Parts: sequence; C-alpha cells; structure tokens
Amino acid sequence: MGTGEDRCHICDSVRTGSRKPPSCTSLLYHPRLVLSDKQRWPDHLCYSDFMQRSVETWVSKVVGGTTPAIKLWAECYPLPVGEEAARRLYAGQGQSYPDALSGLLPFEGTEQAYWALQVTKEQAVPGFYGEKNKAVLDMFGLKGPASPEDQARDYLWLGAFAYSLRSLDDTSLVELVRSGARWWNDFSNKVIRGRPLGTGTWISLEEFEEALRRVVRALVAGGHKPTQERVARQLQTDDRTLRRWVDRYYGAGTGWDEVLKKV
Repeated sequence: MGTGEDRCHICDSVRTGSRKPPSCTSLLYHPRLVLSDKQRWPDHLCYSDFMQRSVETWVSKVVGGTTPAIKLWAECYPLPVGEEAARRLYAGQGQSYPDALSGLLPFEGTEQAYWALQVTKEQAVPGFYGEKNKAVLDMFGLKGPASPEDQARDYLWLGAFAYSLRSLDDTSLVELVRSGARWWNDFSNKVIRGRPLGTGTWISLEEFEEALRRVVRALVAGGHKPTQERVARQLQTDDRTLRRWVDRYYGAGTGWDEVLKKV
C-alpha cells in the first residue's frame, strides 16, 4: 500500500521519512488487504499510532461506550483479554470485577494484548431470505513472559499470536488467521524485543513519579518550562496518554501545576 492511500492515518515513522513503507497503520485500517499480501506486512509497529490505537479501536467495537465499571479495564495497557488477567487487574486496585466483562473477553487465562484487530464479514444465509451470517475474527499480539530479573526492565516482551473466530458455515477468514500468525511469528522473531524508555506505561506510582521527576529536571536544567505537552514528548508518549496516567495515580481533574509540586 502506497503512502498516498493512507495519507490521513499513516504512522509517524513513515510520515517523517525515518522508515520506508509499508506503514504499520495500514494494518490497522486495512487488515485483510495487508495480511493477505506478504509484501505489505509491516516491519515495525509504532507504539501510539498502531499498538495503542488498535487496542482502543478494538475496545470501542466490542463494548461500544465505556462505562465507569469497565473504565479501569478499557484504559489498561497492555489490555487484559483473558478473564484471569482482568480479575487480577481489578483485585490489584481493590475493586470488584464488573459483571459487564463476564463473557465478553475472548480468553480465560492471563492473556494481555499489545495490539488488537477485529475483522468482520457478512454473507447471506442460503435458504433464508434476508438473513445474514456475520463472521467475526479478533486477532491479538500478546505480551510474552519475562524472567523475574527482566520484569522490571522497560521492555515489551513479545508473545504469541492469539485469535477468536465466530462464524456459521463460513471458513473464509481462516486463511486470514494463518496469514496473521505467519506475519506475527516473522515479526516477533526479527525485531528487537524492547521499546524506548517511557512509552506510556508505568507499573506503579513510584515508577511514574520517577519518570516525571527525571524529565522535569532535565527540561528545567535546559531552560525550558516543563509543560504537560513537553513532558509527554520527552516520555515518548502523547499528551492524552500522560493525562490518563495523571488521572489514574492522582485523581481525575488533577491540575498540571499540582502534579509538578509532587515531583
């Protein structure tokens, strides 16, 4: 897919010329076309442009509007797509597991997704006038296991390819599953299994504050005002993601000036 076909949604790495097409966001917007053609398989995945955005898009398709009860789950990254992982998330925050998630998650275990895609296909049901069968395929790139000594390191440990396919007498999306699995296996074996420091996920308040403190001090030392936008850029994330973590650790509506006083 050429850059002209994806002009509105192309990832930053291609737009800035630091990488060559195909863009990873082509996979986000045209998963069937991209995965069906090996020449279009992305050789990189942008953190915010593809991985986070794909998870947010998948959540919106699956649950529609986010309710207060599932807000913690919907905003968690990587996203718990296994029920056990989701239950651990709520237990760790001292909250009750919401009934709205029961039966919604595609897996039962500790699966967590770095990216998520949903592909749907509708076709008429033979012999039934006006009725259609919708095939729905969900695909995920999972978080992989890390040794105890590596768990504290700021890396993305790439795991398995996972999928959930729901259909009635329609197996046409099975080949897409095979293509997705081949791409992810090829990708996860080739890329460096890590990410830049501070890409928008902090496992504790202490880690979050340390990251903020480090960046704020560096900006001040360089003669720059530590605005929320500048700090977000230095943390290699976006303002919206940083704001979400401020709300999580300090409470919704906490002002940026108040955050700076804490670090």
